[in-house]
Amino acid sequence: MSPTYNETLERATEIFRLVVPAMLKQEATPNPVGFAVWYEHFGGRNAALSREIEALTANGGRLTEVITQDLHQRYLVDADLGVATQVHESLTRVIGDAAKSIVESQATASDYAAELRQRQAALNGPVDRLRLQQVLTGILTDTEQVSTLMAAIGSKLDGNRNEVERLRDELSQARELALIDALSRLTNRRGFDLALDDLVAQANVAVTPLALIMLDIDHFKRFNDEYGHLLGDRVIRGVARAMESSARPDDVVCRYGGEEFAVLLPATGIRDAVKIAERIRLVVSRAYVRRVDSEVPVGGVTISAGVTEYCHQEPTVEFVNRADKALYAAKFAGRNRVHER
Repeated sequence: MSPTYNETLERATEIFRLVVPAMLKQEATPNPVGFAVWYEHFGGRNAALSREIEALTANGGRLTEVITQDLHQRYLVDADLGVATQVHESLTRVIGDAAKSIVESQATASDYAAELRQRQAALNGPVDRLRLQQVLTGILTDTEQVSTLMAAIGSKLDGNRNEVERLRDELSQARELALIDALSRLTNRRGFDLALDDLVAQANVAVTPLALIMLDIDHFKRFNDEYGHLLGDRVIRGVARAMESSARPDDVVCRYGGEEFAVLLPATGIRDAVKIAERIRLVVSRAYVRRVDSEVPVGGVTISAGVTEYCHQEPTVEFVNRADKALYAAKFAGRNRVHER
C-alpha cells in the first residue's frame, strides 16, 4: 500500500526545508523517488527507513541512485502488490469457475431427478415386461449421461482446487522473496523487523531469553573507494556467507542495511550470543578479499560486533538501540572486536 500524507502545510514546508539541503549535500538526483525517501525520513514517518539512512550516511556515506531506488522499493512501495493483484484476479476467476461447476452439477442432478420421476410414472399400471425393459434401458442411459457430466464437473473442480493451491504457493513464495536481500541473499530489513516482533512476542510469553548481535564491516568505505563497488559487493556476500556458516539453524541472519548486519538468536542468553559473535568475527578475519578483475588478494576483512540480551517487556526499539550502542563501543575501542552491553 502506498503511503498517504496528511501533514499540515506548515509541517510539510518544514520537512521540505530539511529535504532539499540533504539531497543537495548527497548530490542526489532531484526526482520524485529520491524526494519521497528523504521526505519519509525527515518526516519521522518510518523509523526503520530512518535507521537505515542514518547507517548508510554515517561517516560521509552517500545514498547512490541504486540505493535510493532500493530504499523506495522496500520501504515505500508494497513489494507484494503486483503478485497480490495477479493472485486476486486468478482467484476471482477460479471461484467463478467453481461456482459455475456447482450450478451445472445442481442442474444436472435436477434434470436427472426429473427423468427418474418420469420413469417411475411409466411403471404405474399393469406389469409389462416390455415396459420394464424400456424403463430400465432409459434409467441406464440417463445414469451414464449423468455420470459422464458429473465426472467432467468433478474434473473441473479438481482443476480449480489445484489452481487455488498453486496460487497459495505463489503468494507464499512472493512473500518469502520480498523478505530476502538481493545482494547478500540474507533476510532483509523488512524480514528482520517481522522476525524481531515475532521473537520478542515469543520471549515475553514463554519468558525465554533472546539475544541480538549487530555487526558492521570495518572500513568498508575503503574497499568501495579503492577497488570499486563490485569488490564491495563481494565483501558483503563473503561476510554474509561467514555469518550463515557460523550461525545456528534457528538463528535469523539479516542484512540490516549497507554494511551492517544483524543476527537474532532465540532462546539464547548473552554469554552464548557473545561466543557466536566471536565465532563470526574469527571466520571473517581469516578470509582474504581478492580483486574482481585479477583475483589478486587485496587484504583481509574485519568486523565489529555489539551483543545484547532482551529485557522482558521492554520496547523493541530499546533492545535494538542497546545492541547498536554496543556495536559502536566496539568500533570506538579499536574495531575487529565484540562488545556486549
